[in-house]
Amino acid sequence: MPRAELHVRGLNAEVVNAFREYVLKKYGKLHTVFGLEVEKALSEYLKRQEEMRTEEARRESK
Repeated sequence: MPRAELHVRGLNAEVVNAFREYVLKKYGKLHTVFGLEVEKALSEYLKRQEEMRTEEARRESK
């Protein structure tokens, strides 16, 4: 899959720092793995959003 860049401003510093600490504790480094963990987090978010939409549609169809 092609790689992309993501540049974001205006994030809550506490959230970013907590995520950075999580990655650092998990891998012992940030270089190369921080982006991978951001990608995993975004994928998980999208998956959960889709699951919520599917569940909501299922409830509305009853």
